[in-house]
Amino acid sequence: MLYENDHKYFMAKVLDLAISKKGFVSPNPYVACLLVSNGQVIGTGLHNGAGSSHAELDALLKLPKCFDRSKIILYVNLEPCCHFDKRTPPCAQLLIREGITNVVIGCLDPNIKVSGNGVKLLRNNNIDVTTGVLEDECKKINKIFFKNMLKGLPYFEGKIACSLDGKIALENGSSKWITSSKSRKRCHEDRVLYDAILVGKNTFFTDRPKLNSRDKDKVIKENKKIIIGNYLDIIDSIGDYNPNNIIIISQSSVQDSASIMNHNGIRILFFKDKIEEVFNQLLSIGICSVYVEGGGKTFSYFLKKKIFDEISIYKSPKILGKGKSFSDQFRVNNISESLHLKNIEYTILGEDILLKGYL
Repeated sequence: MLYENDHKYFMAKVLDLAISKKGFVSPNPYVACLLVSNGQVIGTGLHNGAGSSHAELDALLKLPKCFDRSKIILYVNLEPCCHFDKRTPPCAQLLIREGITNVVIGCLDPNIKVSGNGVKLLRNNNIDVTTGVLEDECKKINKIFFKNMLKGLPYFEGKIACSLDGKIALENGSSKWITSSKSRKRCHEDRVLYDAILVGKNTFFTDRPKLNSRDKDKVIKENKKIIIGNYLDIIDSIGDYNPNNIIIISQSSVQDSASIMNHNGIRILFFKDKIEEVFNQLLSIGICSVYVEGGGKTFSYFLKKKIFDEISIYKSPKILGKGKSFSDQFRVNNISESLHLKNIEYTILGEDILLKGYL
């Protein structure tokens, strides 16, 4: 007989497998499953990205026919889908056809086409369903997918590398390198998780950043590159960047609704009054998550508007004195108005400290 702790043990293994595809399944969620019989894992399944088999199908296709499906417990971190308007067939109906009789689910799917309906369909077909096993952990690894589904917006993480006194550059703009190679390595590991990396126009012109994910000199992922600024100042300065990877967010001089323009492969998203007007358009062109790297003006704006879902601050032990801060243009009138990060995590990276928290 399986107890609650057994379910947690196997679900933890599911999560480890699911996150192994980190950064490469967008716009889909991270999903994996285990097939367990008599306390032993006899099969695994993994979703490898949009258009590929879902984890449940992947596992059952690989499972030899000699195994009695009715004796198997299927563990999956996200509720099996039950709708047809997508490229892959629904998983709940698959489990019913395969004769699976016991399913353990980490969390419900936030997609309104699924949410609870997959579980209901399974139970209506005499399948024993357990839900909410390591629910918080299951939701956390798919925090991007949950925001996309629930709010129709991309997920935003802000990243800052600064000195002990909060400076991101000297007065003359020099900023390489404030933090250590270990911090830069960790930053690239986090970049992989995101569809796009965003900077302001000044940072783009000053640093000419590559805005991709690398392991030393090896490119792991060529993220989309989002630049905020007047498109007329930017389009002729792309240089060696692949224009198909460039997205410019620019204010429109025409007072009409926000729009998208294509200029030799570069996509330009126009807003009237606020940058936030184009965020749903980012999602519509496949940008489900954005890693915001500054500079100070851009970061201050995102702070002021409370756009960030999450913030990572890499602090070195250097003291730079007078210089540029990541929050120079962010103002509060009293302490009660200050932004307070929640669920703080600290990581030591050599001499540096990474502080990560949620708004």
